Formats: sequence, C-alpha cells, structure tokens
Amino acid sequence: MKFRSDKITGLLHNPGDCVGNILRQMDPNKRVVVSQGFGVPENGEFPLRFLAYIIPVLHLLLQLPKTAVVEWYFATQGIIRAQGNSPWWHTGNLCDSVLRMSNVIRNYVRQVHSDIASRVNVFHDRIVYPNSPTEILIQELLRVAEKVASEKVRAFAQKRGGKNALRYMVEHMLYMRDDNTFLGLVPDMIERSQFDFLIMVGGPAERIFYELRQNILREMGKEQEGNFQFFTPVGDPPTYHQQDGEPLWNADRLEPHVQKVLEKTHDETTPGMGVRQAVLRDILVLLNDAGGSKDFRWCGPAATSLDKDKMPDLPLEVLQCGWDVVRSIRTY
Repeated sequence: MKFRSDKITGLLHNPGDCVGNILRQMDPNKRVVVSQGFGVPENGEFPLRFLAYIIPVLHLLLQLPKTAVVEWYFATQGIIRAQGNSPWWHTGNLCDSVLRMSNVIRNYVRQVHSDIASRVNVFHDRIVYPNSPTEILIQELLRVAEKVASEKVRAFAQKRGGKNALRYMVEHMLYMRDDNTFLGLVPDMIERSQFDFLIMVGGPAERIFYELRQNILREMGKEQEGNFQFFTPVGDPPTYHQQDGEPLWNADRLEPHVQKVLEKTHDETTPGMGVRQAVLRDILVLLNDAGGSKDFRWCGPAATSLDKDKMPDLPLEVLQCGWDVVRSIRTY
C-alpha cells in the first residue's frame, strides 16, 4: 500500500515512521476498518474544538484503499456504567448531547469531505444486562485486570472511581475488538472476523488504557494479529471535555471573525498545565481542515507561540474559510 507520512505530520504520532511502515506493508486488497471512540460531555455542552478529534482519522482514511471504512462510536452506556449513581448520566440531556454530537460529525464530513462521506459511520453502544454473556465476559476480564494492572493503572482507576473506572478500562477491549471472540458493545460495528486490519486511533489519554489492554491479552495468551493502535496529539485533554473558559459549540459560533475567536480563546481559556496551548492547537487543526488545507505541520508550533503571547504567521485566509464552514454546521 502506498502511504505518504508527511500528510499525517501534526495529526498522528509517528516516531521512526512507525505508522507509515505499518501501512505500507498492508495488502491494498485487504479490508481495513479505522475506529475511534468518543466519551460524552459532563454537563451537556460540548467544546468548539470537539470535531478536531476526527481530523486525524479522516486524513488517514484519505490515503487508504476505497474499501476502507471508518467507525466512530460513542461509549455513552459505558460511561453511565462507570459513573454509577451520578444523576446527570441518567438524564435525557445526556442523550440529547450525544445525538447532537453525532449529527455534527455526520454533517461536517458531508460538507467538508463529501468524497469519503459514504465510508464513515457513527455508532452508539448498548446496555449490558446482568448475567448476560457480555457481563460474564467483562467480569472475567476484570478479574484478569485486577491481577495484571500496573501501579500506574491502579492509581489512575482509583482517582476516577475505583472498580467502576477499572471496569470501564476493561470494557475498551470489547469496544476495540481486541479479540475475535469478544462480544462487542457496539451492535452496528462490523464483526472483527469480517475484515483484515483494524486501526484504532486514540488521543494521549488512551495510552494507559492501551497498556492495560495489552497486559490482559498477554495474560490470557491472546494475540492481536491485524490490530493496530495509533495515537494522535489532538485531544489532550479530550475534545469532548470542556475546559475552563474554552469556547463552546453552541454559545461561541456567533462571532464572524476568526481572529477574534482565537483572541478570545487565548484570553479566556485556563492557561495552566498546557491546557490553553492544547485547546488552541485543536481549534487550529479543525479550522485548517475545514478551510481545505492538507498541511498540519504548523498547527502545534503556532499554538505554542500563541500560548506564549507571540503572534505567529497564521494562514488567516484558510482559517477564516474554515471558521465560516464550522459556523454553518448544523446540529440536527
């Protein structure tokens, strides 16, 4: 398979051209599925930069054979299971937010990437009932997880709810079809036995999940033949988790001038812990794609400069075009 690594620079981590080396060895006649999961917003409103997370996947798909498809999914029920009795996660507002996010994804792809729109799908996960085969499998995997989890994984889970959080990490093995025999949590996904290669694309937060998944598979003596995990710098923190002061999808698309949007993002987003820089980078990635550019190498360095109160040489015409497109995307 032919693949140009320069086209994913700034979108995917590619040390030693690992992504390019994997893809060039694939038989172009084999079927490929690219998959990426989404969490849900904690208060019903989702950030303006939400769509940035799908951009690496789209530009990966653009270089894959025409038989390749994308499956995005929302782990709504998984998060409800992880959150337990928190009242917000059991309201109609949550379902409405997820529906709007799904529509935004579909409408964006149709408008900006119409040539591949027929090759992408947005799916939703399902409820897991007590004593069902899926629940029995999750409990089995959870027992293995408790045995092989590193101290880092245990500390991560403990800070986020303990066993419920560890269970959510374990459930990623089913969402991500780590083994052909695992019962899926997303009914509409293609069964793993029906295609040759699976590429999961995750943000920085997925690395610790990946560590646990690998440890469990090794303990169970299972292999991931044909399964690959790619990571993107986009979505750190996740694009569906609102950060203090960052622009929101519904509330902040009224301003017509992109430069003022970037200024407001700089002035109002919390600057600590690299958050403002990450938010700026994600917004630049989104607007760059919406504006029709295929070169993302500049987005990260430009966000760093903006975060340090330095004004880089921005492609304002492209960004304004992208902003006009983003403002036009419907949520229904």
